[in-house]
Amino acid sequence: MRGHIWYQGRDLLRLVSEEMRRIKEREVALILQDAGSALNPVISIGRWVEEMMLAHTDMGKHQTTVRAGELLTEMGIADAKQVLDHYSFQLSGDMAQRVMLAMGPPWDGRYS
Repeated sequence: MRGHIWYQGRDLLRLVSEEMRRIKEREVALILQDAGSALNPVISIGRWVEEMMLAHTDMGKHQTTVRAGELLTEMGIADAKQVLDHYSFQLSGDMAQRVMLAMGPPWDGRYS
């Protein structure tokens, strides 16, 4: 017996791999409960967020740097520009979770 996974009116189990890859890269993300352990402690928060956007969008380096600060601000992180220079071990669990949310698509501000 085969089930269904419905997302925006489409059954994900019936998509071809290219369609599924596109959805995974631009529309959905896995947010781990223990976000702090999911972040590499030797990579700055800013680099983490920027690398995600560089890998999955056509934004340039300058755009991703600016957008990373905006995303952290949208997630309710005070002093977002300073937090970009921090490392995961310098964040509270709540802040690490917010960083993970900022790293997930969409990066254009369409959060619900």
